[in-house]
Amino acid sequence: MKPMNRNLMVLLLLQIGIAGYTWSSKRVIEVETRTLLDFAPEEVTEIMISRMAGERKTDDGPSVTMRRGELGWVIPTAENFPLDSGKVNDMLGRLSLAKIRRPVASKPENHNALQVGVQSYDKKIRIKTKAGQEVVIYAGNAKGQSMHARYDGQDDVYLARGVQAWNLSHQIDDYADTDYVRLEGATEMRILNQHGAIDAQQNEDGTWSVAQLSPEVVIDLARVRSLVRAAQTIKLNLPAGREIKPEYGLGQNARATVFLKGPSGSVSYAVGAETDRYVYLKAEGKDFVALIHKFNASAVLKTKADDLIDRSKIEKGAPAQGWPLPRDQWPKDPPKTPSKESPQAP
Repeated sequence: MKPMNRNLMVLLLLQIGIAGYTWSSKRVIEVETRTLLDFAPEEVTEIMISRMAGERKTDDGPSVTMRRGELGWVIPTAENFPLDSGKVNDMLGRLSLAKIRRPVASKPENHNALQVGVQSYDKKIRIKTKAGQEVVIYAGNAKGQSMHARYDGQDDVYLARGVQAWNLSHQIDDYADTDYVRLEGATEMRILNQHGAIDAQQNEDGTWSVAQLSPEVVIDLARVRSLVRAAQTIKLNLPAGREIKPEYGLGQNARATVFLKGPSGSVSYAVGAETDRYVYLKAEGKDFVALIHKFNASAVLKTKADDLIDRSKIEKGAPAQGWPLPRDQWPKDPPKTPSKESPQAP
């Protein structure tokens, strides 16, 4: 064989070898890549997502359990409170599309550092399927659009791409319609609480009148509008259930009742007993009793009519108690009493 032909033959063999190696490498990568879940989202019947227990955080509980019902996803622990099924399916879709390859760690002593240990994790995900399969995954935050994942009972830790642990919420309000009370542009408001009644009505010029206040006083319009905004928008944090139980403090035992009316309609609700962080609230026309954060109900519970007076407009000499009163009913300054040190007239 001539030297030139020999060189061409060697070059051809090298090219074939490189092509074969490249094809083989791609084939190995494809074999090693698989989905985090080995079943379709439609097969899931129940999913529970929880965070680490421990110090009380600012969230509304350490876990959420969601079950697929005949009409969509519900909360079984709250008398099948309905969820926004689109939001639940979106979360399941992200989980099912996540891809894993070969393990990034296999030693148990690395689990806690990667936040996938039994005693240290970001999220714990428990999934049940129609076929009776149950999968538990410990998830830990990682860089970018990925998370560390470990199947319960196994030592291998994987990098799951396309899903993030922090974005797998354990909060009910991330999967529910939380607009429990909502009325835009209220023009009438009546609040009845422990301090009495507040009947406020918006005037044609945009100002407000309060029936319990004297026409002579100046109303603090900013405070009235703030109170109206707080009363007309109430967010649900947790569902308490369908049944109105005595311990909820509703009905005749309600601490406050609220009625609002506007161009789009009207709403009314009652505010009941409180727990360590929440108060019970039941709106007319709603099937479920809601638990809302206490600070979201404080305005309708604590405000009294006198609080809506613009104190900066009160003249000196106005009484501190019993306000508002017409000016002609203000008490006169008491006569000055001479002190003991003052010289006495002969």
